[in-house]
Formats: sequence, structure tokens, C-alpha cells
Amino acid sequence: MDATNHNAFLIARIERALLDVACLLEEHPALVVIFERLEAELAEARSKNDSYARARALLASRSTN
Repeated sequence: MDATNHNAFLIARIERALLDVACLLEEHPALVVIFERLEAELAEARSKNDSYARARALLASRSTN
């Protein structure tokens, strides 16, 4: 599995975990810390996806020149 596919898989897992924790928050408010941590990890994973996309675009632009 290459880095891009691994990151997409990671994003999907974090999104699922966020949904699970969101469902539990109403009865267990202490889980807000976990929810916030997952949000931060999701933002970081998405940022890496953006970095991969920018790197691919740069390589593609250089190969056409």
C-alpha cells in the first residue's frame, strides 16, 4: 500500500471513529477530549493528503516542460 492509499484508509478510519465518539458524547461528556483529539488527527491526515497532491502536481508539471 503506497502512502496516499494508506493515508486515505487512515482518514476513513478516523472519520468512522469520530462518528462513533459523537454518538457516545451525549451520555459520556468526558469523551470530548477523545473527540477533539480525533478532529486534530483528521486535520493532520487531510493536510498530508494535500501535500501528496501538491507533490504529484509539481512532478506532473515538470514532466510536461
